[in-house]
Amino acid sequence: MADDVFLKAAERLSSPSEDERKEAVLALLKLQDPRAIDLLPNVVTMDRAVDVRYLARKAYYLLRDVIPNKSGEPFLELPDGISLYDLEKLLLDENPRIRGEGIKLTERLDPGSVAPFLRNALAAEKITNLQAELITALGRSGSRNDIPTLASFLAASEPRMRANAIDALAVIGGVEALEFVVPLLRDPDNQVRTNAAKALQALDTGEMLKILRTMAMSQEVAQRESAIFTLQRYKSLIAAQILARMAAVDPLPLLQENARAALEAMAKGDENARKVLEQLNTPEEPDDPNAPATVSMEGTVGIAVTNETVPSTTSPLPRVMVVPGVTRKLVKDICALDPAQRESGLRQLSAIVKPEHAPFLLLRLEKEEDPRLVSFLLSLIGKIRVPQTYAAVIKHFKHPEPRVRANAIEAAMQIDPKTTPDRASGFLKDPNNRVRANAVIAWATRPNFDPLVWVRDLSEFGDPAYRRSALFVISRLQRPAFLPILENLMTDEDMEVRQLALKAIQEFATQGISGASEIAEVAAKLMAKEQKGSVKFDEDFHAVMVAMRASRAPKKIFRKSAKSATQEFGEQILGTDGLKKAGLAMKNLKNQAKGVREKVAVGLSQAGNSLSSGKMTEKLAWLAKLLALAVILILNAAGAADRFQAESPLRLIFVGAAALASILAVFLLVFRRPGTAVIAALLLSLAPIGAARFDIQDSDIVGGPRVVPHSGGTGVSSASEAASPTSDLQQGDGLPGEVASVQAHVKGIGSQSNRIKAPEAHGPSIRMLQPARGAKIFGKFAIKAKVAGNAKSVEFLLDDISLKTFAENRGGNFEYEAGSSADHSAGRHVIKVRVTDPAGRRSEDQLVVEFMNQLAGITISSPASGGVFWRDDRLAATVTGKGCEQVEFLLDDAVIGAFPTDPAGRYEYPVPIATLSEGMHTFKVRASMADGRQATDSVRFRALVPKPTVSFLAPKNGENVFGTIGIAIEADSGWREAAIRKVTWYADGLAKKALASPPWQDSWETGDMATGSHELKVTIENELRTIAESVIRVNVIQPMFSAAIKGIRSGQMLEEDTHASVDVVNEIPSTKVEKVVLSVDGKTFQDVTKAPFQFTVRVNDIPPGPRKLTAEAFRSDGQTFRTSLSFSAKPRNRRSLFFSTQSASGKSLPAKDLEKIRLDLKEDGKGVGSYTLQSAGAVPLHFGILIDVSDSMKSD
Repeated sequence: MADDVFLKAAERLSSPSEDERKEAVLALLKLQDPRAIDLLPNVVTMDRAVDVRYLARKAYYLLRDVIPNKSGEPFLELPDGISLYDLEKLLLDENPRIRGEGIKLTERLDPGSVAPFLRNALAAEKITNLQAELITALGRSGSRNDIPTLASFLAASEPRMRANAIDALAVIGGVEALEFVVPLLRDPDNQVRTNAAKALQALDTGEMLKILRTMAMSQEVAQRESAIFTLQRYKSLIAAQILARMAAVDPLPLLQENARAALEAMAKGDENARKVLEQLNTPEEPDDPNAPATVSMEGTVGIAVTNETVPSTTSPLPRVMVVPGVTRKLVKDICALDPAQRESGLRQLSAIVKPEHAPFLLLRLEKEEDPRLVSFLLSLIGKIRVPQTYAAVIKHFKHPEPRVRANAIEAAMQIDPKTTPDRASGFLKDPNNRVRANAVIAWATRPNFDPLVWVRDLSEFGDPAYRRSALFVISRLQRPAFLPILENLMTDEDMEVRQLALKAIQEFATQGISGASEIAEVAAKLMAKEQKGSVKFDEDFHAVMVAMRASRAPKKIFRKSAKSATQEFGEQILGTDGLKKAGLAMKNLKNQAKGVREKVAVGLSQAGNSLSSGKMTEKLAWLAKLLALAVILILNAAGAADRFQAESPLRLIFVGAAALASILAVFLLVFRRPGTAVIAALLLSLAPIGAARFDIQDSDIVGGPRVVPHSGGTGVSSASEAASPTSDLQQGDGLPGEVASVQAHVKGIGSQSNRIKAPEAHGPSIRMLQPARGAKIFGKFAIKAKVAGNAKSVEFLLDDISLKTFAENRGGNFEYEAGSSADHSAGRHVIKVRVTDPAGRRSEDQLVVEFMNQLAGITISSPASGGVFWRDDRLAATVTGKGCEQVEFLLDDAVIGAFPTDPAGRYEYPVPIATLSEGMHTFKVRASMADGRQATDSVRFRALVPKPTVSFLAPKNGENVFGTIGIAIEADSGWREAAIRKVTWYADGLAKKALASPPWQDSWETGDMATGSHELKVTIENELRTIAESVIRVNVIQPMFSAAIKGIRSGQMLEEDTHASVDVVNEIPSTKVEKVVLSVDGKTFQDVTKAPFQFTVRVNDIPPGPRKLTAEAFRSDGQTFRTSLSFSAKPRNRRSLFFSTQSASGKSLPAKDLEKIRLDLKEDGKGVGSYTLQSAGAVPLHFGILIDVSDSMKSD
């Protein structure tokens, strides 16, 4: 019985009714027959109905769960491909088992296609294990738009989900994905911490520090705590600076302490951290207002290097960039930590910005993290229109913040309006209205682009912001075709939209655009009517306010039949309830102010009354107290003014005490407490004296350096000056090896001359001739001096180290070859000559020179000159030599990276290909020496974005196909060095095969496809994950190929030679029938190569009896078709003669030997025939010979 049900269900699988096929699948599932498992894969692949395919797939999964696989004969597997519609149903199925299979299938499909379905499934999934699997699948298939979704699972309670979310974000990669992973380095679960550490290994130190800087400025305390914890691992200057900033300005004192402790721990093993800690602990000195405006390459305000600045012999010069034409205060504001201060600075810069400011703006753009200020910087860069800034601008096209994307497109159009529209094509459907509007404006510069459709879409959005963007585009483009849109927007529900539409129509009318004047006139009347209603509302509102001021007047109720425009505007901003609350708040404030005013008036009135009605004694006492109070206040004010003019370190304390005494006096007098006012003023006047007694200064209260008295005078100086009495000399000359007495004598005159004159005694006169004072020496040098008079000895010294002593008892010129500057350290050195006369008196002369290192050598290793950048790569160079202070990388003359000196001399800078415009670029390396010289080298290279192409070589578009056909694909990665990851071809949307390596060929069996048109698609993905595709359509046909024998009937008896033909039908295009082979009983007797394929059956050559005639047609593609029929042979002109045969030795010949020879028949010595011998069936010695008989012998 079960077999009957199974067979019936299997038969119904091919029913034309979809419902019957569904019932058949359900019946097979209910039977749980193992044979059903091998039937269902064919249904999944071939059935035309989506629901039937889906039901068959579910039944297959459920049957495999209950029926074990057969070891010797395994079940058929389901195909790898699945339609996206079926996949969506699997992922949302009510059965968790089926949803799990759907998740597994996503691994085999195109990632970009399955990502939307994974997002929906993840949002709907409630089971933890399946959520974790969906997270992994979405990371494998998703994009950067999925980062927020995946990041939300990092806070999940289940450790597996957190670990899978980390792995998914790591697959997507990049700073914006992995910045969410950093806090999980402190996760309580070991596996989560391990996954986080592995994921973050993909980031280099610069990217990681950028994430940590953002976290350090986060509003969330947990983010800042994690930043402090992680920053301790990085022994770098930037990490130390971030910790120092947190230790200085973090809102929470606890985090300030933690950051300082972390910085102190770093300082124990890192020199950079130690210096930053010293700066943090050192009070900031006041800025020099006359210093040039500079900024360090790290983005902070620096000190300009001038000719008078003496470099330290222990620390390198600060690496700074001079900002021309800008005050140092403005640069400091732009680089400040406070975003509001930076914004204020940028707004001031916008009024004076010039192309010379491009490097500074690019540096700030790289450092800035506030999206508002990034967009502001992009606007300034677009304003100056410097081509070298284009690469940095288009890099922000992918910024997650809409305002940044919008300003980036606008700035790019200002810099390069020719190529920007092509780059902005993807933003025509951006979810943000501003971005979309700027993209439309960019594309409107192309003559074949019609912006009307896009503007109409913007004007029909429900959000008023989109409609305002439509008006922005209209005002920029001003095309007559926009008039109908403006007319519709005049009746918009949003008042601002209506006003902007009226303004645009009036501009159109001013330009004389046809039809605009009439619309403007009607629109103006509508707006006038609306404004009239608004004026009435203002009058009503004023009347209400007057009524509120009258405390005893009855409240007047205003009833309005309709809302005016002003009312509508107020409700749009505050809402109906908000507007009411605002009115009540205003009333309460008025009442409070009135109460305070009445209270003060009563107090003053009572004080006056008491004076007028009291006794004379009380009046005198009152006046005495007032007089004492006035004297104290005057003395306090005079003392404060005195201290302020003398710049006393207590001046702020004096001023504060005087001001506080005055305020308290007025307050206490109002409440009739003159005695208390006198005591309070007296105590406050004593406060500065107490502060001086306990050595409390203004700096202890408001911050700044303390002031201590000079050791030998009555003035004051800063602590730094007191600690360095020779500071003037160090700043002027900075000569090494000088003693304190010399410093004391030359203090204040070092700027006039470096020469130390001999004493005024009658010693010998000495003057240095060579080298010149302040000379910059590179290579060999000589020292030459001239002595007037007789000298007992002349000594040449370098930095107080003796080089040469002449003991010649003479005067005149003395010269010494001192060697090479390379034998000494680079920098300033003192060359001195000392002469002693016979009486033992000495004279000296000295000068300062600068030894210079050899110019740095630069070797650019990447890119090669004339090379090609086609993927994310690095710019690399090697700089050799001493004295190099800074290395800069410039791309198209714009600085893109600056590096401190690397002991190994290797420098690299990552360059994403997306930041380069296609075409030729110049990469320059500039090495700045400590002495101010620069070495440069440059190469030219080409940027190329490989765009893969793919197409079908076979079959061709529109071709008729049948049977098994070859699939041949032509694939190109877009660049000869770019690899092809895979080539996948599809039939009707189902992936057939993914090819990983050439040749790009496959075969397709069309016999299982329905006849008719089918779509073939092929996709290619190169190693940059750029995808291209090609689509063709082919017609699947079932052509006929057959053959039939004509001229001989089946069963016919042939008595004489018969002529016949083979009728061949071939409907296969591009093929032909090459030949037809004819045979009798399997023995070929004729090949025919031309139609109509005629042949002759010679009866006399065929043994008599039943025979089988076969015709086989051969086609050019190798296919054959065979047909056959039966007939009987009975020749009429045949006689049998019997012979006895023997060999020459007399031995009887066997039949098999006779059949191999022929019998030649002769008549009168003349041959009349040659015949084969055939067995007659008797004893071996008897054989029949077939001999033709002439007509005259037929009766014989």
